Amino acid sequence: MYVTNQSGDSVTKIKASGEHETVYTDISAPASIPIDADDNIYISSYHDNYILKITTNGKSQKISDGYHTPTGIAFSNSGKLLITN
Repeated sequence: MYVTNQSGDSVTKIKASGEHETVYTDISAPASIPIDADDNIYISSYHDNYILKITTNGKSQKISDGYHTPTGIAFSNSGKLLITN
């Protein structure tokens, strides 16, 4: 399970064992975290107005910007990324 920490600007992974691991710290006010069919993580940056993709090998890439305070992102049944702002 992944948890956003908006005030701490980070994303934490909670493992099945209960252990916590911070997986990303360079994003302002992360708001939503869907995972695609290939296990890539997507994070919306509420304050900086972009969507970040983190691949399974840990590389990060901004995939879209210009959204005003994106609050929610999800994938449709067909795999399309849906964004609310």
